[in-house]
Amino acid sequence: MLLYIIPFVLTILSSIKYDINRKNDIWEKYGLLFLFVYLILLIGLRYEVGGDTINYMGDYDWRVPLSQYKLSFNDKFQPGYIILCSLGKSISPDFYVFQLIHSALLNTLLFLFIKNNTKYVYTSLGIIFLTCYFYFSTEILRESIAVLILVCRFAYRWVQ
Repeated sequence: MLLYIIPFVLTILSSIKYDINRKNDIWEKYGLLFLFVYLILLIGLRYEVGGDTINYMGDYDWRVPLSQYKLSFNDKFQPGYIILCSLGKSISPDFYVFQLIHSALLNTLLFLFIKNNTKYVYTSLGIIFLTCYFYFSTEILRESIAVLILVCRFAYRWVQ
């Protein structure tokens, strides 16, 4: 349980120091990098946290490596998710590899969106932790990537 509280506490403390008090130092970027890597490892190396995760673990056993992947319209999942599973299966048959790939993609999209669309990075992360981060990263795996890709795509277009 403590492992899941650490990023929230660090985010709140950093929010007070960097977003509210406007202190600028080298640790601001290192703190963000630490949170990024920590969240990738925390979510990527979890074991059976989230109902969807348990369902996807059973499905992952039946997936083939990327070299044997063939597009099929009879599959119950979309091709993007199946390719992501096949990529993980190409590296290792263990489910944690898929979780690490998913976590890296999810956190990269989330941090890019926050970094590009707000000047209060730590406050935004704190709000996301309070409202939806752990639900999106452990419970609705496929949908979270779809939402973040959509949000990053439209946010990029609106900025242009």
